[in-house]
Amino acid sequence: MAGLGLRVRCENCRGTYESGISRDSEVTLEGKYQDCPHCMHANRLPSGEMWELRAREPGESLPEPLGFLNASPYAAVRVDDVLGPLRVVELREPATAFCGNVRRLHAMLILPVTIAAYARLFETLKQQAVRELAGSESDPEYNELIDKRLIELSVEWFRANDDDMRAMYIDHYGVGTFGRLSSGPIRSGSEAILIAQITGLWTAFEALAGDLWVAALNAHPNVLSDLSGKRSKSNKTRAEPEPTSPDIEQERDEPDSEAARYLLIMHLKQNDYDLSQHMGHALRHRYNFTKLERTRDAYWEAFKKHRANVVDAIMDRSLDDLNALRNVIVHKAGIADREFLRDRPQHEAFKALAMNDRVPITGPIVQALAKPVVETCVKLILAVNQWIVESRRRTKSHE
Repeated sequence: MAGLGLRVRCENCRGTYESGISRDSEVTLEGKYQDCPHCMHANRLPSGEMWELRAREPGESLPEPLGFLNASPYAAVRVDDVLGPLRVVELREPATAFCGNVRRLHAMLILPVTIAAYARLFETLKQQAVRELAGSESDPEYNELIDKRLIELSVEWFRANDDDMRAMYIDHYGVGTFGRLSSGPIRSGSEAILIAQITGLWTAFEALAGDLWVAALNAHPNVLSDLSGKRSKSNKTRAEPEPTSPDIEQERDEPDSEAARYLLIMHLKQNDYDLSQHMGHALRHRYNFTKLERTRDAYWEAFKKHRANVVDAIMDRSLDDLNALRNVIVHKAGIADREFLRDRPQHEAFKALAMNDRVPITGPIVQALAKPVVETCVKLILAVNQWIVESRRRTKSHE
């Protein structure tokens, strides 16, 4: 081992690599940063005398596997299952947008394993074509024949295998192949795909929650637009963080009042100053739908009676878990802080984390957090639809 670079362990992927700093030198390291060659995470090199660092040098180890998903958490979301039961026309637009956002997340997630599986398939079919056709690879005409036969074999394979069989092939060959690659040279890109699932799903929920609330008030303003419902203290999910100053708290929790006023005026003009079917747009500025607690307030205050199913959905713990993980990724570079440790998701991987630990993002974690969020969003859509249908029925029976 003499003369080799000092081995260090990556804080992120937990793999070891040679830092390039000679083990034979007698320098004193001061904790400079260096990118991990496996995952590109910027690691802080250890500090201290070289003899001390050699004494606690870690043994060789590969990066921990990301455990890329063998099943998409979005696969169960079918447009017909979401839109089919809807009887309130106004809710179709936000519901359709949510389904589209989920489909894009699904497509992003299965793309790399699909590529890995089909790369293996085409290599297998090419070998079959080579066995069938005799010739030399240095002959251009022979290579054209191989390419032509490969296309024919590919068409035959896809015709012979339906969507379910193709999915089984991808699960069997693609996940394993890509999983092995994602623990090495393409780890940083693989991890980025998983992180994008968390941030993308939060955006999908945030857009749905705000747009669905607006659509509900537009559809049934005579009850919902009163905003007279109350949320009891027992239904607060956590203590609100102490504001550092009134100005910061106002900026954090309230939309821009001038912008909101301008949008309201523009909306009034566009609808000939008739708000009978546009109360949701008129009142949206009262809530900041980028904040989970403000979003929950909006639903509690609009749905003041017979609201059990709506409240159960918007208060679901899965939203808190997604919110906590998204915030620590986006705002804290994935390093656990006091807020994350207080609100940490209910997953085994987060139980032992301490301050300044790297928050792990793996396939099983994404699967465990994303699936219940998607189910909760669908429940929210259907609960709001059912609430309006029943409220209209009650109103008609009293006429």
